[in-house]
Amino acid sequence: MIVCYIAAICPKIYFEKFEGEVSVAAYQFNRLLAQGLASVENVQVKCPVPISLLKRMEINELGKNIEEEGINYILYDNKTIEAGYWGFFSETMKNIKQWIRQDKVVVVTDALGIVADIVSTMAHLIYGIETVGIVTDLPQYVGNPQKITEKARCFINLFFMRRFQKYVLLTESMSEWVNKKNKYQCIVEGICDWNSLQENTEEISKYDNKVCMYAGSLHREYGIDMLIQGFLKAKVENSELHIYGKGNYAEEIENICRQYNNVVFYGQYAHDKILEEEKKVTLLVNPRPTNEEYTKYSFPSKTLEYMASGTPVLMTRLPGMPRDYEEYVYLFQNETIDGYAQTLREVLESKDKMMETGEKARKFILSTRNNRVQAKKIIDELKIY
Repeated sequence: MIVCYIAAICPKIYFEKFEGEVSVAAYQFNRLLAQGLASVENVQVKCPVPISLLKRMEINELGKNIEEEGINYILYDNKTIEAGYWGFFSETMKNIKQWIRQDKVVVVTDALGIVADIVSTMAHLIYGIETVGIVTDLPQYVGNPQKITEKARCFINLFFMRRFQKYVLLTESMSEWVNKKNKYQCIVEGICDWNSLQENTEEISKYDNKVCMYAGSLHREYGIDMLIQGFLKAKVENSELHIYGKGNYAEEIENICRQYNNVVFYGQYAHDKILEEEKKVTLLVNPRPTNEEYTKYSFPSKTLEYMASGTPVLMTRLPGMPRDYEEYVYLFQNETIDGYAQTLREVLESKDKMMETGEKARKFILSTRNNRVQAKKIIDELKIY
């Protein structure tokens, strides 16, 4: 079987050149899933690299294929790039036509990409092949929904998003918007790297102080301000809060750091560096509030990334979080500044138990949510044979 995987992914060596310009979370999810599918027996994964990424890559390999981690990346030539979206559409349709002469073809698509959705829709209409939509977010929660252009994009995106034959959704609630006809669907709230199973966490040196860490988007609505205020109110001895990321709350964080030397802002770091830091700190925190409507339709990718590090995780009880996670993470019981402060004190003062909880979480997430397990789950539950 040939899987034509259409998403904003490219060979890792080139992605690192413009990591700050595209969503790391979306890239990681799609790359790991494509890699997981490639590990399944008798499955080939071919990934036409989108025009938007090809324009940024500045490489000499255009017009060639690159094999990496089991994925066959197709790099269209300059002529196709100059033709823009039409060039990508026409070349990908030609490739699909050629592949169906060799084997069964399934098109798997990051459903937030409108051009990719159109390719999938036409591939089904013309060739009758199965299409699977990967829905990691709903269009109405991406960008600024108040703008007329964004409203139009959202409408078009949802129109095509509802035309896949099968779905992979982050949460069950997403089906209310996307899968109203109750087609085959599979819930995959996140993916971690199977290769991480081979890492030895015992060799990692931890910081001497009790270091809490947050890495992600720095927007007030994600709870970062509540976390900072709760941390400062907790007044845990020899504790620090390290913050990584960018967003509209960054300037305020810089002001806070000038007043308190135990709050440290590092800005945006390369993803590999973030992964290293996550293993060295005492506690990883995700303070995302649960009272917003969008939380039903999302599950932060950092949750799995945090758990895979072996460092204990403290988070809110998000609506989209599967129940089997709860015994492996610490949960805020009260989403107020006082509640955050109290939970931070309780968790940071139980250091021996924390390390045990972190290691259990790591084993759980890497054995049950790695990309090979999740890829096999998708193939089995969606009956893609």
